[in-house]
Amino acid sequence: MRRFADKFATLVATLLAVSFGSFMLTSLLPGDPAALMLGPSGITPQALIAVRQELGLDHPLFVRYWIWLSHVARGRPRLLLCQQ
Repeated sequence: MRRFADKFATLVATLLAVSFGSFMLTSLLPGDPAALMLGPSGITPQALIAVRQELGLDHPLFVRYWIWLSHVARGRPRLLLCQQ
């Protein structure tokens, strides 16, 4: 039973590390997702702020990861920004 618990703990740690790594890589992509969603003609400071708040981009990176991870744990990951 102890061996199973060790392997399970290793599995959970590996899944968390891989998910955090992939989340970090997508967060480090160049460009602003809010500006891309608005397009070149719709960019105003107020619109950027509103879209960033709607998408949760105004939160720190670790908070956004925690929110994303909690959605994945509930079985409803929001993988694309347009799904929000």
